[in-house]
Amino acid sequence: MSTPKDEMHALIDSLPDEVAADVLRDFQRLRRRLEAREERPWPPAWFGSVGGSQSPGSGVPADG
Repeated sequence: MSTPKDEMHALIDSLPDEVAADVLRDFQRLRRRLEAREERPWPPAWFGSVGGSQSPGSGVPADG
């Protein structure tokens, strides 16, 4: 049984050189997006550092 990477290699090997260059750029963009996502964990460290309000209509009981 082939793995997804094996299948990707076979597909890339079957592409004409002109198309392979476009696919390479797409893969590079995807890799940069994934790396950026890994560098920016969610939620950020500052998330939740400011207390919220318990104003009427906020869905949070005022008495707590």
